[in-house]
Amino acid sequence: MSSLLTAFSYNMEAYPELPTYPAHNTLQDDMGYVLDIDPGYILHSSLVQILSDIVLRVSDSAVIPMNVTHYGTMMRAGLAGVQKNIDSVLGANETELLKSSIEDFTKAAEDFQKQIDAKDRNNMTEFEVLEINDKLIRLSRAFIYEGGLLHRSQYRNLLIAPHPDNLNEEVVFPGLAGNLGSDPSEERVQLSRELVILVVAVKRARDILLDDFGPNLIRDEL
Repeated sequence: MSSLLTAFSYNMEAYPELPTYPAHNTLQDDMGYVLDIDPGYILHSSLVQILSDIVLRVSDSAVIPMNVTHYGTMMRAGLAGVQKNIDSVLGANETELLKSSIEDFTKAAEDFQKQIDAKDRNNMTEFEVLEINDKLIRLSRAFIYEGGLLHRSQYRNLLIAPHPDNLNEEVVFPGLAGNLGSDPSEERVQLSRELVILVVAVKRARDILLDDFGPNLIRDEL
């Protein structure tokens, strides 16, 4: 499911060489340390107000405010990030099917988003709202694999998961990133398996956006 993580920091562009003290989740991370950074909890309060406004807007929207084209952008960037690892293990051209699936999904996502943007939100029927929201919810779930990632079975999201070396960062296509085994032949088998599972998930996500949400489906599901 879609999620949101908020934080405040210093101006990293103005101070690119400024070192940061690693106090997070340590004994130094106490109220005194926080008040030195944010006297009066002004920044914390501002962040809570922003989050509250976002939650209110989301809960008050008839149609879930989500742009599905961001999925395509994320997947393209994610594939570029793991391409070197895949090529080194499986060889070149082994990601062509995944690339094709991502492009097909991106095209479907762009068309679906255009349809949503073209609708008059003040004159939508309950059926139209149900159709759009159902697809948006199912789209998020399309990337959940019950079997979990091979090398990190606690994670089931094929699209994004915490970075194995830093839980405060995320990695796109976690099943294709990092070392999957010490034995080269085993690593090839595991990486091939993860690649196939991911292709199926991307195709499933595309099919959800292209699916005709007819009255028979509504009756069967409700």
